[in-house]
Amino acid sequence: MSGAAVHRKLRFGPFELSIGERVLRRDGRVLPLGDRAFDILTYLADRPGEVVAKQELMDHVWSDITVEEGSLRVHVAAIRKALGDGQFGNRYIANIKGRGYSFVGTVVRLKDGKGSGSSNPSFRGRFAAQPPMLIGREVTESEVC
Repeated sequence: MSGAAVHRKLRFGPFELSIGERVLRRDGRVLPLGDRAFDILTYLADRPGEVVAKQELMDHVWSDITVEEGSLRVHVAAIRKALGDGQFGNRYIANIKGRGYSFVGTVVRLKDGKGSGSSNPSFRGRFAAQPPMLIGREVTESEVC
């Protein structure tokens, strides 16, 4: 891992994810988060807006062993609990049905790990709850199916 990656920090909402320290903070206070959950959160937050397949997450976090999908769900639930995901309208991790997970919060990469925020956040906005419906494409849709 390069020196830049070791000291990297990401900020989203009131949270700061310090990758080098392996610490999640909310308003400066360290939140308890297990190693596997931390790895999942880091992987997702580093790719805001992307849909990450469940198998890709499991291969990344549990590269040395085979685990059931239930293990991933347990750790994602722990992350959501730590982030207060879904409370007060805050959403950070979305489950994209049949595909995987996506970090849907706005992520700001901090420069030099000193708290000076980048002027360009990596991702702004939220995913739509459902993909938009195709109108007038029944023939094409049936051909594809």
